[in-house]
Formats: sequence, C-alpha cells, structure tokens
Amino acid sequence: MKTSTFTQLAFCLLSSVFYACNSSHVYYLDATSGSDQNNGTSPRSAWQSIEALKQISLQPGDKILFKKGETFSGILEVTGKGTYTHPIIIDAYGEGNQKPCIAGNDTSMYAVRIFNSDYFTIQNLEISNTGKERKAGRTGLKVECTDYGISHNIRINNLTIRDVNGSLVKEEGGGSGILIVNGGDTLTL
Repeated sequence: MKTSTFTQLAFCLLSSVFYACNSSHVYYLDATSGSDQNNGTSPRSAWQSIEALKQISLQPGDKILFKKGETFSGILEVTGKGTYTHPIIIDAYGEGNQKPCIAGNDTSMYAVRIFNSDYFTIQNLEISNTGKERKAGRTGLKVECTDYGISHNIRINNLTIRDVNGSLVKEEGGGSGILIVNGGDTLTL
C-alpha cells in the first residue's frame, strides 16, 4: 500500500471516529417565535415550549439553549449522562442581559428537575415557581438521584431563583430555591 493511500485511509478512519464521538446536538427554544413543529436545531427552527424537549434523549455534549428575555411556562424535567469532556449543558442564547425564565405551573412542586444525571451544567437562567397558593415542599430547582448511587459533577452557575411559593412553616415541609435529594434503597443500572 502506498504511503499516500495509507495516510488517506488513516485520515478517513480517524475522522469517522471523531465524528462518532462528537455527535452532540444543540436544541434551541424561543417562546415567541418558535414552533414545536420545528426541529429545534437552530435559532431559526427553535421549539416554542418545554414540552418539545420530551421527544429527545440527552447525550454527552448536548446543549439546550433558551432564548434570552423569554418566559417558558411549565416544568423542565431532564435526565442525561454527560462525560467529563462532553457535559450536557442547559444555558441561554441571544442578545441582551435578561435571562430566560422557566416558570413552573400552578401545581408544580418544582419548576426544573435534573434527575439521575452526571456531568450536567445548568446556568444563566431565571427560575420561578409561584403557584396560586403556598405549597409545602415547593422548590425552584430540584436535583434528584433515586436508586442511582453517586452522581458526578452537577454544576449550577449564575441562576436567579425567585418567587418560590412554599410553606412558611418548616415543619410542614417549607419551601426552597434549590433542593438536592439523593436516596433510594437499590442501585439501578
């Protein structure tokens, strides 16, 4: 085999391996101009609602980006296993200084829940969970591991958590901006 043919073959092989290892996706949400009929993979084809995220399974290196200045109503529940070199990231995109806001619905116990995840970053968002009446145990962001074991490297950066309408009585369950829970009896793989 000639050296140039071998070099081309090696280059193709390494390119294929790199592509396979680096096939992460970026998903965009825009509450005003988006549509859940879009594919969500660019600002011009952004999804409109948090509901659209239910159709994806997060993989290492994936990103979910919310448009700055927009409010997204509902509950954001995510699970994903990133890696040290390819974490899963939830962040903001667009112009301006106003963070995108995830606003829990009237009956939600949390507005955002990260469940059984590793190497996961959430940053540059605003989270609120008001509800019409106080609810014991209500929180803004819940990071939860159940029957999971050790969760590695969950990063929470530059969040504004406000208006969480939990109980004012601690004995009733109180309320919190951020709640971290790790429990269970067995390790489910």
